Amino acid sequence: MNTPVVSPSPELLTANERLLELRRQAQQNKAEPGLSGLTRPLPDQPPWVATDSDDLSVTAVTAITLLPSHLGWESQSVSRVVRQGRQSREVIGPLSAPLDLEAGPPVSCPISDKGKAGDQLSNVSKEVGSPFRLSLHGETIRHYPSIGLAALQAEQVAPYRVWLLCRHLDEQGQGWLPVSEVCQQLTGKGSKLRLFGWRRLRQLLGQGHGLFWEWDKTSDRLWLHGAAFVAAKLDVPRLVGRVVALPISAITAGIGDFKAHLYAAWHSGRRRNNPISREVQATFTGVPERTQRHYCQATNVRQQSNIVIGSQYTPAEAEKQAWQHGRAIFPFTDYHGRQGRKGRRYIAWRLPNSYSGPHQQTANGRIRKINRKLKDLVHKGARGNNGTKVKKRYFANGAEAARALNRGQGPEVYWPTKKAARQSGIWAVFSLG
Repeated sequence: MNTPVVSPSPELLTANERLLELRRQAQQNKAEPGLSGLTRPLPDQPPWVATDSDDLSVTAVTAITLLPSHLGWESQSVSRVVRQGRQSREVIGPLSAPLDLEAGPPVSCPISDKGKAGDQLSNVSKEVGSPFRLSLHGETIRHYPSIGLAALQAEQVAPYRVWLLCRHLDEQGQGWLPVSEVCQQLTGKGSKLRLFGWRRLRQLLGQGHGLFWEWDKTSDRLWLHGAAFVAAKLDVPRLVGRVVALPISAITAGIGDFKAHLYAAWHSGRRRNNPISREVQATFTGVPERTQRHYCQATNVRQQSNIVIGSQYTPAEAEKQAWQHGRAIFPFTDYHGRQGRKGRRYIAWRLPNSYSGPHQQTANGRIRKINRKLKDLVHKGARGNNGTKVKKRYFANGAEAARALNRGQGPEVYWPTKKAARQSGIWAVFSLG
């Protein structure tokens, strides 16, 4: 029995000739770097369709993508990668602008300390698969007010805000960042986290070395210290108050505005907005009274005046209270009868104002663990209070105030009335005399 001879179809022969032609063109262009020498005009029809013109050709990448899935070209693995990349782009869509590799050459950052301005570091933030954020995912950063006040008193505000932003960039929590990435994010003209130029950043990296980070110039890495280490270096024995969500806009603003927010964040992190005088604030924060007023106005810190309603007014009682409170006392007439009979007069005096910061409080998180570490790192002294302890005079209710008075907490203790918590700022008093 004779076996019939099967001849290839004209279309298959034409496609085979086309493949051979593409292979010859690729071998000729192998000496040229990259794919720049493979750019040719595109044909009107796919390469497996016969055409009358013999001088039309396509780029190597386009040829691979236009071939049927059962046909390979040169390297099957390369063809598979090119096809998969084309399919993913069709499904997902074009890459976003920050990751667009064809938008232009990477921005260089001359932050290297090698002695020549021509030594530049590559911009690793534009590499595909870079683990670092290229755009802001959140609007706030966790901030410990105690560390912020210590940095304010130690005149380390400028490197401290760099440390805050570096911790924000290290969203994976690996504890280090490439210096080139820090330079790109904090000095790049198009970056949302831009603070200043690269020369100033280089100065601050040297200033904060050993305090906020370790700058390893050989490996181009910035090893970030934790909150406990930084607090210990700034002589903070214990983190007090609540953790505050500090807006990124406040950090990237001017250095004066950032200092004002460090002061305001201390008020935002206080657990209770009890009355506190400017003098006591200066003791804890190190901010002068005049500067406090300026910071309150700049950051919209809310202030509430407070008064104490004492005993019924008599000339003898008024003289006695005048010796204790000076010119702060004044007669108070209860026209509405909220303290007793209508029209009765009482002795009243002013208390320091209460302050409410503009920032939101957030979960304390690891603050207990940090305080345990600080207990081992710091033994005595602290920036901001010089070891001074202030006796507690303000309590949440009358029962707590009475117990404190019996324990000898002070000659006078105060607690807010029901109206004070809402609007009026009226306080009651227990005294020994």
